[in-house]
Formats: sequence, C-alpha cells, structure tokens
Amino acid sequence: MSTLREMGIITPEAVGKLWTAAKPFQVEDAEFGAAQGSIVWGHRTGLGKTFISLMALSKWKDANKILIVGTLSSMAQWSRIMGEWVGIAPIFMQGGGDPDWKAFLKCTSGVYMCTYPTFRMLMKATQGRVGMDVLIEDELHRMMRSRGTQIYSATLRADFNHYMGLSATWASRGPQDLWPVLHLINKRTFPSYWRFVDTFCFTEVGTFGKEIFGVRNPEALRTMLHSRYLRMRTWGEVGRQFRDSDDDPVIRRVVKVPMSRQQKKFLADLDTEMMVDFEGERVITPSSLAMLTRSLQIAISPRTLMEGPKVELGAPIEWLLERIEQDPHTVVFCPFKSGLDVLQQALIKGGYDRGIYNLRGGIRSDKINDIVAAWKSEKGLMLCTIDFAQSFDLDTTDTAYMLGFDWDPNDNMQAEGRLRRLDSIIQSPCLVRYIIPEGSCYEAVQEVVNGKVVNTKQFLYNRLALKK
Repeated sequence: MSTLREMGIITPEAVGKLWTAAKPFQVEDAEFGAAQGSIVWGHRTGLGKTFISLMALSKWKDANKILIVGTLSSMAQWSRIMGEWVGIAPIFMQGGGDPDWKAFLKCTSGVYMCTYPTFRMLMKATQGRVGMDVLIEDELHRMMRSRGTQIYSATLRADFNHYMGLSATWASRGPQDLWPVLHLINKRTFPSYWRFVDTFCFTEVGTFGKEIFGVRNPEALRTMLHSRYLRMRTWGEVGRQFRDSDDDPVIRRVVKVPMSRQQKKFLADLDTEMMVDFEGERVITPSSLAMLTRSLQIAISPRTLMEGPKVELGAPIEWLLERIEQDPHTVVFCPFKSGLDVLQQALIKGGYDRGIYNLRGGIRSDKINDIVAAWKSEKGLMLCTIDFAQSFDLDTTDTAYMLGFDWDPNDNMQAEGRLRRLDSIIQSPCLVRYIIPEGSCYEAVQEVVNGKVVNTKQFLYNRLALKK
C-alpha cells in the first residue's frame, strides 16, 4: 500500500492548497498543534476544527497510518473534508469482525475510521496493544469525559505517536472531565486522577465517599492547558478575520409558552399517582427517573406518550406550527424523537408543502450529507434530535427553534453550532428561540444549565485574557 505522502496528503501541492485557504488563526493554531505532537482542539463549533486538524496532520512526516474515531455525523464530515482537500476517501469500518479492521492491523499506511461503539467492539476482539501513527477522536465530549468507560479502556490500548481530540465542549462538570484525555496524552505528567482533582477541584468526604465540586486554581489550570495541551477560539476572538462582525453567530431568545389545561392535568396526575389514565389508555411510571423523562415529554406534547383523537398536541407544538407556517426554511431541535414525530405528523396533516427532513440516530453516515444537501436545495424544514446535532452544517437559515433543551448545556451549544460555520454564505447571526413550557421542569432548570456554563468558563475560556 502506498504511503500517505504518495496518496497526496502531505505533498507540496496538498500542503499549499490547505495552508493557502486557511485563515490567519487557523495557520497559527495548526502550527502550534503540529509542534506539540498531540493536542485537543476546543474551538467553538463552526471555526473549522476538522480543517485545522488536517492542516496539522499535513505537517507530520510520520503520519501514515491514521485512525479516526467519532460519531456517525462526524464520520460524514471527515469524509467530506478529506475528499475535498486531499482527495482521500477514508475506509469506514462497521461492526465487529469487519475485514477492514484486519487490514488496518496489518497495514503501514491508510486512513480508517469508525464510530465509538464499533471501536470498542473491535478493540475488545483484538489481543494486545494496537499500533498506529495518529489517533483522532472527534466529538470528544461524547465519550471521553469519564475514565471508567469501556471506550476509554479501549483507547488506552491504542499505541500512537500523535493524538488529536476535537470538541467545542470538552468539559461540563468541572476540571475532572479533562483528566482522562490529559492522561492519554501524557501519562508521566498526569499519572493520578485524584492528584489532579485535588489540585484543580474542591473536594470533601460525603456520605458516598469523596465528592467533587467547584474549581480550584482556575488561572493555573488555564495556563497549563493553553501552553501545551489545548488550543481553542471563540467567534468573538477571530470574527474579524472572516466576517464583518465579531458578534456571536447565534442569538438566543427564550419564549415561554403557557401549557394547555390537559398538559397541566397529565403532569399533576404523573406527580401524584405516578401514572396518567386518559380515555382508557394508561401510562405508568415505574421509577422517579421514568417519571422525570415522561414529565419532560408531556411538557413538549401529550402525544409523545399517548394517542387518540382527544389527546392534544400541546401548547409548545401549537405555537411552533404557526411559526413554521411563516418561516418554512428552518431547523427544529428537540431532545426527544417522539416530539419531532408529533410535530411532523401535525405539519403533514396541516398541509405543509415543503420537504421535511430528519436527522436522528440510526441514519447511515453516508446519507447525512445527502439529507443536508436536499434540505438546503429545497429550502425545507429540518427536524433534528439534539444528541445527533454534530459535525454537519445547517447554515442556510436565519432561524432555529429548541423544542425543549438538553440539561447538559454543551449539547445545546453543539446543536447551535450547526447553524453557522466559518465558511457560511449567510454571515448575519442566526436567531435561536428556546421554547420553554411555563411551569415545567424545563423552566425549573434554566438557571442550573446557565450555572454549568459559568463553571466551565472559569477554566477553559478567556484565552485572550490569559495572553494579556
């Protein structure tokens, strides 16, 4: 098999094409990452983490055998970027026992990729350590914030020369989220989890053992991260290099919608009886966790749990139907597939005359780009679950809607990041309306979600202040 240099990834022509097209901040960051040898890219969504990774990769003369691990949507993004800029189609491995995995184990060069669950299965079926020149883990926040997972154990068995992690939202709980990847990159400097936690977090011994809370020494942590292990940018920091404004590309607006009488009754029954009984149909909640999930679903629409002519759509979807009629080319994000299904059925019944497109779990990675392209071409409606909203572009609309939201603010930020990219034709900010049912759990946790964002900003952001 030919080396990647012969395949075109680090020829002078390919390097020139990449680096000439790059913005000044991308050049600076790619040079920094290439010099470090291993790094985490934490740029806000839309600032070209995949492109910068490819630039850094083009600098490493020993980068011949490459494994990219990520989500289905990030696989589609890597395929598109590598095909467009270096003319390489990565080999996508699927499922246990994939023959391409045997080829990967034996080869000395090539670009292979797989999802995190496939990576775990393949590594589990393989004895010993697995060698490669470069390991790239995309959407790092999805799988690599805990040291106790099977995927992290599988990653520890990878023997690599260079490592790149990509995530705009690397940590959400606190500095403890950083340790697994820092240990992966530099085991000598970060040998002990609890030593790291005691240095950068406040801890106390509680009923269930040592509990972690707050951030200790945030300035020292930022200095350590940005001097060696992390490069990240915000839109405001680099906006003037490619836009007329350095404003954030997303404007958030909260829209509080009063719930219908039926929604309130269902929620009250759920709270007092742990079940909903309506028109001969009964929904029972076996646990407090199930009750919370179903409360969130009912707040979006009673039809997420029950069917029948007398089951209402619910106020949030009724409100949204009116807006979509006036604003047909838009995006609706929702934490539940069932909420999107209810919305789609109501739109079809109401005569919505444009294409309705869906992005959610179960879609093949090679279909994602086709779905996005069709949505853009027809100027239709995109329905997307929040947890699937990663590594593709939905940037031809001026508006989007959050029909409920995720309690991890990082997931909401990832979804928002689909709406504007560095190379988006539309440069004006996108308005994202958060639809919050009044009196629901969504309203109750608003400030908790904001608090998580503030906590993370203490030690990850403010790189410009650090430089000054």
